[in-house]
Amino acid sequence: MAIASVQDPTAGVWWQVLDAGPRENNYREASASAMFVYALSKAVNHRWIDADTYGPVAERGYRGILDQFVRIDDRGLFQLNGVCKVAGLGGNPYRDGTYAYYTSTEVVSNDPKGVGAFLLASVERE
Repeated sequence: MAIASVQDPTAGVWWQVLDAGPRENNYREASASAMFVYALSKAVNHRWIDADTYGPVAERGYRGILDQFVRIDDRGLFQLNGVCKVAGLGGNPYRDGTYAYYTSTEVVSNDPKGVGAFLLASVERE
């Protein structure tokens, strides 16, 4: 499975541009990492994919999310950092899908698509 081959071996999460790794301006991204952990965990739990091969990938990804992106703020509230606010193609202004475009997108905390994916991943990890 290709997704395992582009997982950051140090942090356990995935990059905004998956196959570019630590290239300049690329960053580790929370929502995609959470979606990958959710999908891998669900597939392992349902025995759709090999648990011995992909279980450790999901576990490393989940631990990476907790270490890299999850913080408890001064008020004791959960924060999921490192979420790409939005990325897409086409439109006006035109979004061209280049490396420069994807690595210049705004990064935010607690975006619903990131938090939702993290919650789904957490449920599957339990």
